[in-house]
Amino acid sequence: MGFPIDSKVLGLREVIKVNEGESYRIPIYQRPYSWEEKNIKDFLESIFDAFKEVNEIKSESNAKPVFFGTIQLDLNKDDNTLDIVDGQQRLTTFLLLLDVLQKEIIKNHPGENNNDYSNTIDSEEFKKVLSETQIKKVSSKYSKNKEQLRKATSEYYEQEFKDKTNFYSELKDFVLDNIYFVI
Repeated sequence: MGFPIDSKVLGLREVIKVNEGESYRIPIYQRPYSWEEKNIKDFLESIFDAFKEVNEIKSESNAKPVFFGTIQLDLNKDDNTLDIVDGQQRLTTFLLLLDVLQKEIIKNHPGENNNDYSNTIDSEEFKKVLSETQIKKVSSKYSKNKEQLRKATSEYYEQEFKDKTNFYSELKDFVLDNIYFVI
């Protein structure tokens, strides 16, 4: 008669928090990461518009959640991985963005903790892109989009928030706490 579907609404912080021994995996049948410049631009525009609105009203408590669609997962009980059936393009791009923001935070505030997002998705290519020692050697959609995210975020900072000393930290927290998915 069917199968049970368990769904819930989760913020990005909860989505990317994986327990020891767990990770997301992109199944072999999924298309490769393929977002183009327009996808990245639309993605960032949604985030920047919501972030700017929060800053204009000067209240984090009035931040509206930003819904980014669904992420469909399938638990593989053999190795405790969650196969990403739908939503891998968005989730991967969020992880790239978070890595960009984290690197900027460390650059501007060297004492800050470094959150390592490389273990979230079980992908060697993705891990290389998040590694500063490997990024120059990797020529992929991952690395091109990471650079586009870095450049666009930097330009946004220069245009809109140059006087904000904690811009990257605030944007990172905003993304982690106000981006939601149906899982």
